[in-house]
Amino acid sequence: MSAATPSQRDFLGSIDPNRHFDMLFDHLPGLSFFVKDRSGRIMRANQNFLARFGFAEEQEIIAKTDFDLFPDRLAENFRRDDTEVMESGEPKLNIVELFFNRQGIPDWYITNKLPLYSSGSEVIGVMGFVQSYDGNKKFLQPYLQIDKAVDYIKENFRSQISIRKLAAMVNLSVRQF
Repeated sequence: MSAATPSQRDFLGSIDPNRHFDMLFDHLPGLSFFVKDRSGRIMRANQNFLARFGFAEEQEIIAKTDFDLFPDRLAENFRRDDTEVMESGEPKLNIVELFFNRQGIPDWYITNKLPLYSSGSEVIGVMGFVQSYDGNKKFLQPYLQIDKAVDYIKENFRSQISIRKLAAMVNLSVRQF
């Protein structure tokens, strides 16, 4: 990321810390957002993240660690990834791992973790989000269905391509396609 311009710094510095734009994560269905400090303590979490553990208010989870919320083995894996992100300064993206669903049953999820920087450019923690693997698959399924047609278009873009042929290729009516 490039250095902030003066106007960008002024704008971001003027944001009320109690009305931070990370609150938008409360309105993204199926997305669990978290922020941890260097010690692995949760400092921020959205409503989906809280609900996974039966918490109603963010204050109930603040300063808890993965070891307070998960079995040791899972917590160790999460902490190892967090440490790697903080030490390298590089994100870890699209990690497929076990996480608890709302019923408390382990299920497969996709996790993305990014370093969190201070205003002095020091890594002070990690932030990330978790989404259901199956949920992503269901969301992508309509697009995966037309994947064969998209590949055909890429390979034959210089030719005249029939919509009817593309629709038939992916077993959809012309109107559905």
